[in-house]
Amino acid sequence: MVPACGLEVWHVDLGLPWRSAELLDLLDARERAQAARFRFVHLADAYIVAHAALRSVLSRWLGQRPQDVVFDFNAYGKPSIAQSGAPVFSLSHTLGAALCAVAPSGEIGVDIERKRPLAKTELVERFFSPTEIAQFNELAPEQQEAGFFSGWTRKEAYIKAKGLGLSLPLNRFAVDLSPASAPALRTSELASEDVDRFRLWDLAVGADFSAALAYAGPISSPPSRHDWLPDAVTALGWKG
Repeated sequence: MVPACGLEVWHVDLGLPWRSAELLDLLDARERAQAARFRFVHLADAYIVAHAALRSVLSRWLGQRPQDVVFDFNAYGKPSIAQSGAPVFSLSHTLGAALCAVAPSGEIGVDIERKRPLAKTELVERFFSPTEIAQFNELAPEQQEAGFFSGWTRKEAYIKAKGLGLSLPLNRFAVDLSPASAPALRTSELASEDVDRFRLWDLAVGADFSAALAYAGPISSPPSRHDWLPDAVTALGWKG
């Protein structure tokens, strides 16, 4: 296993000319079956590229080929690497982009959403906590879209880090919704100590997207951001 690389976030532009047919060889049988279930080619291609990119990033940490990375899954579907001392990771993708987050140890979750018209007030009232609803309603109308997507991605990143799926209702914890303030976990009915344990970051991935990272673990610096590009396929010798 290669030395730990620190807390990393890798951005994948799914609109670039990826060779998805070649990347399919890097996935395992479960991932290939999932890709085949998509009805639309562009969704299948996005899934293939995102998961191949995750495997390639993890291969740098593990010192092995991307196609040789083996995953385990907990009862809620959260993946981990099936070997001792392996890094922790999280993957999220939306229309046009994906993010892979990796750290030496701890709990990690990343989320990216493409901004689009939504019934934001109804979604806030349905899924957000009373504290978050009050904060959302205090935002100026022109700030509510940014506040909603900031809050949503921060909440999703925390849920993914906890790895408990929908058993952790979105309204049982609260994040700061203000797009102008430092992101933070404000309360958690699941584990009150998480307020002090977890750090949250907003991630800059372009005006069309909102993204956030949640992490609890040893850290000496903010996450480093990298771009995963099509020529990396050749540069890393993925077929080796």
